[in-house]
Amino acid sequence: MFLKRLDVIGFKSFADRVELEIAPGVTAVVGPNGSGKSNISDAIRWVLGEQSARSLRGAKMEDVIFSGSQARKPVNFCEVTLTLDNHNGILPVDFAEVSVTRRVYRSGESEYLINKTPCRLRDIAELFMDTGVGREAYSIIGQGRIEEILSNKSDERRGVFEEAAGIVKFKWRKREAERKLAEADQNLVRVNDVLAELAQQVDSLAEKAEIAKQYKMVASATEKLQIAVLAAEISELSQKRMALVAERDELLQKIELQERKEKEAESLLKQVKERFEKVEVEFSELSEQFVQATARVEQCVAERRLALERQESAILQLDELRAQRERVASRQIALEANLLSHRAEVYELEQRVANLRGEVRRKLDEQDGSGLIAQLRERMTEARASMIEVMRRQAGERNQQKTLLQERDQKLRKLERHEFEQSELTKKVTDVENKLSLCENELTRLANATQEISQATDEVYKTLAIKEAELRTDTAKVEQLERQKVEILSRHRTLQDLQRDLDGYASGPKAVLRASQKSELTGIHGVVADLIQVSKEYELAIETALGGSLQHLVVESEIDARHAIDFLKKRQLGRATFLPLETIAGRRLAQRDLQAIDSLPGFIGLASDLVQVDRRYQAIVESLLGNVVIAEQLAHANAIAKHLHYRVRIVTLGGDVVHPGGSMTGGSTGKRSVGLLGRAREIQALEERARDVSVQINEVSRHQQACETAVREMRERRAQLQGELGKIAEAARVQELHQNTYIAEQKALMERIQMLLRDRELTNTELQACEAQLTEVENTLEKVGEEVRQSEAQIKVLEEELLQAEAKVSGHNERLTELRVALAEQEEALRRALLAGQQLESQLGAVGTERERIETEQQAMIVRIAQLRSKVEAEELQATCAQEDKQQVETVLESRREERALLLKKLEHVAQVEQTIRAESDKLRQRMHQVEVSASKMDGELETKSDHLRTEFQLGYELAKQQYPLAESLVQARSKLAALRQELEVFGDVNVGAIEEYELVRERYGFLQNEASDLTAAKQQLTSLIAEIDEEMASRFKETFAAIRQRFQEVFCSLFEGGKADVFLIDEEDPLHSGIEITAEPPGKKMQTLSLLSGGERALTALALLFAILHVKPVPFCVLDEVEAALDEANVSRFAEYLQSFSRQTQFVVITHRRGTMEAADVLYGVTMQDSGVSKVVSVRVLEEEITSEKHLA
Repeated sequence: MFLKRLDVIGFKSFADRVELEIAPGVTAVVGPNGSGKSNISDAIRWVLGEQSARSLRGAKMEDVIFSGSQARKPVNFCEVTLTLDNHNGILPVDFAEVSVTRRVYRSGESEYLINKTPCRLRDIAELFMDTGVGREAYSIIGQGRIEEILSNKSDERRGVFEEAAGIVKFKWRKREAERKLAEADQNLVRVNDVLAELAQQVDSLAEKAEIAKQYKMVASATEKLQIAVLAAEISELSQKRMALVAERDELLQKIELQERKEKEAESLLKQVKERFEKVEVEFSELSEQFVQATARVEQCVAERRLALERQESAILQLDELRAQRERVASRQIALEANLLSHRAEVYELEQRVANLRGEVRRKLDEQDGSGLIAQLRERMTEARASMIEVMRRQAGERNQQKTLLQERDQKLRKLERHEFEQSELTKKVTDVENKLSLCENELTRLANATQEISQATDEVYKTLAIKEAELRTDTAKVEQLERQKVEILSRHRTLQDLQRDLDGYASGPKAVLRASQKSELTGIHGVVADLIQVSKEYELAIETALGGSLQHLVVESEIDARHAIDFLKKRQLGRATFLPLETIAGRRLAQRDLQAIDSLPGFIGLASDLVQVDRRYQAIVESLLGNVVIAEQLAHANAIAKHLHYRVRIVTLGGDVVHPGGSMTGGSTGKRSVGLLGRAREIQALEERARDVSVQINEVSRHQQACETAVREMRERRAQLQGELGKIAEAARVQELHQNTYIAEQKALMERIQMLLRDRELTNTELQACEAQLTEVENTLEKVGEEVRQSEAQIKVLEEELLQAEAKVSGHNERLTELRVALAEQEEALRRALLAGQQLESQLGAVGTERERIETEQQAMIVRIAQLRSKVEAEELQATCAQEDKQQVETVLESRREERALLLKKLEHVAQVEQTIRAESDKLRQRMHQVEVSASKMDGELETKSDHLRTEFQLGYELAKQQYPLAESLVQARSKLAALRQELEVFGDVNVGAIEEYELVRERYGFLQNEASDLTAAKQQLTSLIAEIDEEMASRFKETFAAIRQRFQEVFCSLFEGGKADVFLIDEEDPLHSGIEITAEPPGKKMQTLSLLSGGERALTALALLFAILHVKPVPFCVLDEVEAALDEANVSRFAEYLQSFSRQTQFVVITHRRGTMEAADVLYGVTMQDSGVSKVVSVRVLEEEITSEKHLA
């Protein structure tokens, strides 16, 4: 056997399919680090069944699947196939070529195949067992694991030696034998337990016969007492029902009385509501009138307050004008006094100037001969007089200009005051308008809210009436449904009791069914009535057709039937008919007869075709009903019977029968109770009806609760809405008061603004006139100034001429000179005095003008104060009238408010009374419902107990009361009956067939004893087999170990070129469990432990041990992954020579980096990674071409 081919796809870095054809000899796999060389040895190890991901240099098994690279996507599975040549038949299969495949998916699923046939991992392990090939064998040495052969633990070194000795299969067989031995021990323990249990059962079977007799006597007494108790209970229930009927009649009268009270309360509530609504309307109208009256009062008050404010302002202005007039008058008096004193001073100066001029004139006249000086002096006097007149005019104009300037400044200040006041008033108007807008919005919102609440109140009243009606309807409906449910449950409980007690069955079938339920009898399938299903329309016909066959018991076999019959005989429990499934054959009416009657009127079908039954019981049904024809009416049955020559039985839907031969059975069936066939169907129908009624009750109850909640919420909502209406009306009244106040204030402010605008317009007109006058005065002043300048120039010229003339006349007259100087001084003083007088006159004129203005304004203010006083009196009169109207409306409104409050209290009281009456009515109706439910329940119990008497004991009430009178009270009888039933329960399961059961137990006990003996013998055989296996394994291991020891010493000396080494058992007495010790002494060194050797020495020692094992037990192939990595070049050469020497018997696959190993290889493969993360295998031919091209280039 040797390795032929390795196919890899998706394994680790081999993303694409790779095929390696491996030839005999030494095959070397080379390549750079990280190219994926070692993945080839991992693939071989993995396909042989390696389960440790860590041994494959991964964390989990999914890591062996190609995980992708920068250019390649990951794959979803990986697969490795190892193909072996098996011509020499080393592998235990009938194939010359064997391929082993392993596949794993990312989902965790894995597959194993041998020659493309799915198998288990265990099959692969067994295939390579003791061949030296496997995941734990020494045929595959992974990267860096060569030294694991020299494990530090001596016990762990046994693996390769056991594999070489070929005892792995023996160890596996020994484990299987030990497992079977443990199972035999467990089986033996179980058998002994069962034997012990059966031994206890045998002793108890003898006591059961006596217990059965006692049980029968107690059961008879229990039945008699049960009949008597049922009759007494029926009598007691009848009396209670009569009492309930009397109470129901009394409750009906009370309910009628309460209904009348409800109607009266509803009528009174309606009247009070109508009166309340009427008063509410009047109250709303009066509230509106009160709001309007209050608005009028507040408007009048606001108007009066505004007039008073204006009056006070006018009085303050008048006082200010008076103060100003007094100040101006005082100033005028002072100015007049100053002017008088000034005029006296001027007069005095004028006298002086006149005197001096006269004196100068005399002096000059004395010296002037021609009279020139006199002419010049006269002309100067005229010029000065003219200049003084012009200066007076100029002073007047200047006084007028100053007055006009003061008047203009006053007008401008007045305009500024008006602008400021108008701005403030405009702000106040804006503020009032905003407040008015808010009031209007609030009033609109309140009006809308009032309308919405009114609509909501109407809706609440309507919804409340609807919900109250629905609540009454739901209450009545719930009561009706509750009564229906009680009746249905009572009937259902009765039928269940009948079904549980097997009522209607004869004593024989009943006893067999009960024994089957207690597992005393086996193979019992049930009675015919329980095994078939029939539509309701065919029930009477099928029951009539079957008759007593309804209680026939279907059993599995005749043996089961015999056991049941023996059971009935031994316990004397009656008789029964049994239908064994294995013997009963079906019988059907001939097909030609069916075809002949199929078209006849009234023909329905064969009875066996009208029932539903399990396929297993079809033969039973056909044997009972296969020859029975179902017809609609008796006339149709007669016609069909005649057509069939009276050979078959014909049953009508009404229960009439035409027997074979022509005889007929029929008539009235009386009040028919539910038969055995219809009982289960009716129980199911009642359950469905009860569920439907419960669903209806729940739905109606939920609706009722919803209505109650809605009614309560509607009433609360009604009260809430009424309260909200009151709050909104009050808020609206307050807002209207505010609105009227704001309107009055707005009106007053607008009037004041209009007055300011008119005053401002007048002031502007006056200001324009003043400006025009001021312009005119300024023009006049300019002209007068020009005249003054001309006069001054003329005077100056005249003065110069006069001075020249006087100089000619006077010469150097000192006296004249002094007189002229004095005259000039006095004239200057006079001129200044005249100017000062002009200023005083100007100031006095301005003061006079101011006084006249103040007096004019004072008179106007006095008139305005009188007007405002009249307006205040008028507003006071209007406010008094409005207040009287308001008090009248308020008086009526208060009376309506009191009436409204009284009506509201009365409405609440009447509503509460109505609610109380309705609650009492509900209580009466609820009690009525309870009474009716109790009566219905008693009716059900009466019917149940009567049916129980009739069906269970075939007795009526009167006959049972007569034949089974109750000697003691009902309570004592019930207590006694409970004691008897408890006594029956104490008996438990009674087994009359104890002897037969004892035989069965004894037979089983003997069989189990034989089984225990067989298990003991098997245990001894397994123990012997294990001892033989141990002996064979010890012999083989010793022989192989001795050969390996000898070869190891030889190979070590050859590889190390000297030195010595040894391998030996620590405990030679126990070779199968003894540890193995290895010692080595390289050349030139002392004997030392393996841990003290260098890495190269340990590797070479391990290789020596590997080659020694291959000498003794060659393997078909061996995979070595860089095992010589730690060796130097000389040792690599010796390692390569050994490979060549062993390659004749063992095929080597070596993954290496060393040149010496490559040179010794027969075949060379290269692994490269052209694409990042993806390994490729390069053929030998390509490598040779590259080497050749490199040599040529060199």
